[in-house]
Amino acid sequence: TDRALIASLRVYYQPIVRLADLRPAYVEILARAEAGDGTVGADAVIHAMSGADRSMHLTSCIMRAAMAEYEAFNFGRIGLPIAFNLPLDAMLHPQLMARIETVRAESGVPAQNIRFELTEQQPVRDLEAARAAITALRNARYGLALDDITPETPHLPELMALPIRAVKLDKSVVVSTAEGDQEFIRNVVARARGYGQA
Repeated sequence: TDRALIASLRVYYQPIVRLADLRPAYVEILARAEAGDGTVGADAVIHAMSGADRSMHLTSCIMRAAMAEYEAFNFGRIGLPIAFNLPLDAMLHPQLMARIETVRAESGVPAQNIRFELTEQQPVRDLEAARAAITALRNARYGLALDDITPETPHLPELMALPIRAVKLDKSVVVSTAEGDQEFIRNVVARARGYGQA
């Protein structure tokens, strides 16, 4: 059940480091579910992120858990941003802004220190709905990124033209030596620089 899953949620922090100076740029929040034998994994969380209401509820729970520890780990003192994965179902939820603003207000973390990464599990089909949600998040000063993009990502040029801050290439593309993948990386980097994205 969702109640059991929420009770088993564990939050982990993955530092994202700038290659230029090896300093942390932000930390990415990784939600994992702890099994009865003490092992943890992402599969149960990913599987549960389906349906708008369920996805939004779990996203709120993960945010609340991480932001409760924000000051405990001194992230606030050093102004280190934190990033949450945002499934498409949650991003398009009609109460998205109200829900995340409630959680953020409880923690006191500034919106500019929170970043959302649109995950790849649910490809964008409705560009206008995505544009409206991303614009609302940006207007509220949240950071936005596209996560794990590949040459197969639908509507990628249009998505990159939206007010996002960064794009993240999928590992399968980064480690590939195929000329097509290398050309894709060059094109994405050029486009991202043109939009001022990282």
